Amino acid sequence: MGTLLLLGGMLVGCAPASPYAKLPRVSQREWDRSRATLLAARAELPKDPYTLVVAVDMVEPRSGRTFTARGGLAVLPGRAVRLQLLGPGGGTALDAWLTRDKFRFDVPAANLHRRGNVNGSEASGLPVGFFKFWFLSQLEGRLLFAKPTREGTYFVLRDGTSTIEMFRASRGGHVEAERVAVGAPIVEELSVDASGPTPRAGDRATYRASFLNGDARVLGLAARVRIEAVGDEAPDPVAFEEPP
Repeated sequence: MGTLLLLGGMLVGCAPASPYAKLPRVSQREWDRSRATLLAARAELPKDPYTLVVAVDMVEPRSGRTFTARGGLAVLPGRAVRLQLLGPGGGTALDAWLTRDKFRFDVPAANLHRRGNVNGSEASGLPVGFFKFWFLSQLEGRLLFAKPTREGTYFVLRDGTSTIEMFRASRGGHVEAERVAVGAPIVEELSVDASGPTPRAGDRATYRASFLNGDARVLGLAARVRIEAVGDEAPDPVAFEEPP
């Protein structure tokens, strides 16, 4: 996001360009206002388990093939997510489970069966970071930088070894975020168009993964999620247990 890019060296009179980059200025009042906005947004996130009916499209970058399915997503806020999608014939098209640390991802039709650490190489090419960020840790981390604007607030957060650059709109639940982990050759982007901080029917999200190759980015997996309905009942606790 260009708003948060470091400003280039500036010439002063005939002096040579400064070797030091300059960050946008943030007053104490702006910092306090941004911190309050972040705390308020965190307080609005769901605290109780809930279920969603979702439609998911995943685009494989090499072939361009699109995988489309519908199903249910159960969320235990801050702890676990379970997603089960059905294909056209009613069979299981995707079964995904993840916590803050571990995941399991099964796509029977593609003979894809992976499990491991959410930050490990096993998760490469899968939207594991997408589901973790949106449903488990969207606003977590230590606040490093914040800048309020008329449209919303820009944040830079440090969550473990990852740095998250985020814009949250003042109204509605629109979010643009980019996540980069230290030492990892992958950049994850998340764009959410929502009516508010809690999931509602009609909310949409797009995930894009890019792999760093020198100064260039190579497009990886892309995923789109549309919430069709919010469940009336709390999910079965068994759904959040680690699958065999």
